[in-house]
Amino acid sequence: MQSIEIEFCHPIKREETFKLSWTLIDNDASFLWFKLFCKNLKSRNKFFTRFSGFGEGEDHLDYLITSLNNCIDIINRDGRYLIKERARKNFTQEFANIIHHHFEILSGDSDNPTEFTVNCSLEVLNAMNGLNYFIHDLVAFSRNQNCNAKGDLSSVFSSVVVEVKYCKRFIIPESFNNYFSLNIEFGDLVAHYSQIGKTWLEVFQENDIEILQDAIRPLYAFSGELDVMFGEFIPSQEFNNNLKRFLERRKLDINNKSLRLGFLPIAKFDRNNGLSDNEYHKLLSYFNDIKSLNAINDGKLIVEKKLENSTKI
Repeated sequence: MQSIEIEFCHPIKREETFKLSWTLIDNDASFLWFKLFCKNLKSRNKFFTRFSGFGEGEDHLDYLITSLNNCIDIINRDGRYLIKERARKNFTQEFANIIHHHFEILSGDSDNPTEFTVNCSLEVLNAMNGLNYFIHDLVAFSRNQNCNAKGDLSSVFSSVVVEVKYCKRFIIPESFNNYFSLNIEFGDLVAHYSQIGKTWLEVFQENDIEILQDAIRPLYAFSGELDVMFGEFIPSQEFNNNLKRFLERRKLDINNKSLRLGFLPIAKFDRNNGLSDNEYHKLLSYFNDIKSLNAINDGKLIVEKKLENSTKI
């Protein structure tokens, strides 16, 4: 039996930690992903971690708004591209879609970067990536704030993202299409979307009319990177009907497995300490960095990756 263990820590007081673990799903997609995950742990590549949707209060909102506007300012000072929009507290999904559209135009495809990307400084490159990171975090923060205001804690949805710079990718074979699922259980570990664009599910959920057709891309490559989904989503019949109509307007069939709707689950959360969903959210709002990542086989540690410093952008 193969499993993954993550040691979380406080971003400043890194000696304060706690561990959570996940058991690999028994299928060939998970086993292939696990091999790539182990290769990443053995590599010297830089790891980047993001905690999306865990922050609370006005201070965190101010941080996200300031960070996004700083990215916009850096890109505008470069002089080759102008972003007129500014982040404000009256955040909307429409604004998020516009900013993500700017990111798509600037970055291009993962395998075919734009001239802007190829010829920009590290500062501008980080700012461009920041458009993507901070707008997704603002979406998650806004959604969870709305749920909290309504007292609907069951709909609070946060995620931990682990990305690896320059990691190798493996094209996902068609035989894995059946493993994709719209259903997410609390704590599910899923394959990271290691490409530029949005899935059909994201375009539908975010009502994104700004996105270019070429930027709508089902997940097509494994990278050994991961997202942990600290929320639960079981689509209702109404949701499925609306998604079906959305796809039909684009001459697509909801039953077409090649659309790879939803997520590709890799491992299930080992939830054995009796904590509630809300308690996990509070813990990870405090321990919002990662100290180590471990790959385990039959109870024995096979690879460990220690992250010495906070690796947020």
